[in-house]
Amino acid sequence: MINLLPLDEKRSLTKLYRLRFFSMLFVLFSVAVLAGYILLIPSYFLTVTKENLIAQERELLESTQEYIEFDALRDTARIVNERIEVMDRDGEIAVYDDLITRLLLRKTNDVTIANVAYAQRGTEGRTIELRGQARDRAALVEFIQVLESDEALDVVDAPVSNYVTPDDLSYTLQLQLVLPDDMQEEDGA
Repeated sequence: MINLLPLDEKRSLTKLYRLRFFSMLFVLFSVAVLAGYILLIPSYFLTVTKENLIAQERELLESTQEYIEFDALRDTARIVNERIEVMDRDGEIAVYDDLITRLLLRKTNDVTIANVAYAQRGTEGRTIELRGQARDRAALVEFIQVLESDEALDVVDAPVSNYVTPDDLSYTLQLQLVLPDDMQEEDGA
């Protein structure tokens, strides 16, 4: 079949055909996007509802006593970790851990250690303060002698007030520490 339409008419029909085709594609695409949005609405409302429910449960949980206690415990752990980081700024925490372990292994059953406090006092150096109970004076004297024989301790200060009562003595000892680099300097001298 021969097309007898003039050339300009053919071009305008082709143009109209393409315009209709692309218009139809645009309408189909718009309908698909609109259908997608409509299908997402239930999921959106479900998500918002769940989020609100979770927020309410969280508020309820945070108001319980267990959570408050746990939060206080977490804050305490954070503070302790910060203090340990301050103590370990020179990499010395392992030295103290080793020293405390040695102290605990060398003490007798007649002596208990209730408190170990670390201090660094300017030019005086690093000290550990031990507090505890001793069964009697002899047990405390024996423990002090063991501490004095330890090469990691330079001075063991035992105040006279430790010996006031003959039995069940509460004692406080000040231990001056010698760190490993100080011990190496003494060995080299």
